[in-house]
Parts: sequence; C-alpha cells; structure tokens
Amino acid sequence: GNDQDQDDAVENKDTPHYKLMVLLEQELPEASRRETIDELADRFCTNHGSNSKSRKRLYKTLFLVPRTRLDLLPYWSRFAAV
Repeated sequence: GNDQDQDDAVENKDTPHYKLMVLLEQELPEASRRETIDELADRFCTNHGSNSKSRKRLYKTLFLVPRTRLDLLPYWSRFAAV
C-alpha cells in the first residue's frame, strides 16, 4: 500500500532493506550487460542471499517483468541462474 512506500522513502539509506530495494528497482532494470548482471547477482548473493525475505522479494521482482521491458528477460534469467 501507500504507507509502505512512505516508510521506504524515510528509511535510512544504509540499511540492507534499502540497498536491496535500490538493487532490484533501480539497478536491475538498467542493467543491460552480462558483466553488470553478474556483478548485481554477486552483490545480491553476498549481501542478501542468506535472507529468505530478500530472496522472496527477488522472486517477485523477477516474475513481474514489465511487459514493456521484455528485452530484460535474457538478463533477468541470467541473474536468476546465478
């Protein structure tokens, strides 16, 4: 809901949750090179891989590829494979 968005906006930028949000919502959609995807996947695994909530958030993001951005599918499937 809307309350969640406001909470996220106020959140400290150094928290793992905030960093995960930036990685999934800003960096992942902009990544269009295999090297970048590998780096993001590595960062996700290193920083968030052991957290089941983070992994669940990743699944939701990957499965909700915007229909207008089907060009991302090969990159996102690479991310998932890593």
